[in-house]
Amino acid sequence: MSKPRFYAVGDTHLKEHIWKGRLGIVNDTLLSYTQIINYCCLKDNVPLVLMGDVLDSPRPTSKIVDFLLDCTKAMKDRGLPVYWIDGNHDRAIPSWGDVIGATRLTDHPALINEVSVSGIDNRSSTELESALSKVHSDTDVLVCHQLLELA
Repeated sequence: MSKPRFYAVGDTHLKEHIWKGRLGIVNDTLLSYTQIINYCCLKDNVPLVLMGDVLDSPRPTSKIVDFLLDCTKAMKDRGLPVYWIDGNHDRAIPSWGDVIGATRLTDHPALINEVSVSGIDNRSSTELESALSKVHSDTDVLVCHQLLELA
């Protein structure tokens, strides 16, 4: 099997207690995310594309923000970029992707190990068609976080 060019992950919904009815389950989303970072950094040495709803809320706790900053730093310390689009749960101004120092895929396509990757943040159905019409023609992979059938 050949080495992947990057990993793409969405809907991690980082939160300490994600299971409202099971308060005994704590930090399971953080453990899963740590495993993803370890795969990127230690196993395959590849960049990470975050496809929205990385956070469960536009107002995460300071613990979650610190965790995400630490994970992004671990990637960058190994020379591995992190790419980001906003989802509907974590959309904020400024974008959390900007706060953690990730490269926004919505600004322009990124060439990730010879693959052209573009992104569209979560948008309303009326904004989506316009955004799709602006996707660069040389895009190999389009990362979105919405129902494309609406367009």
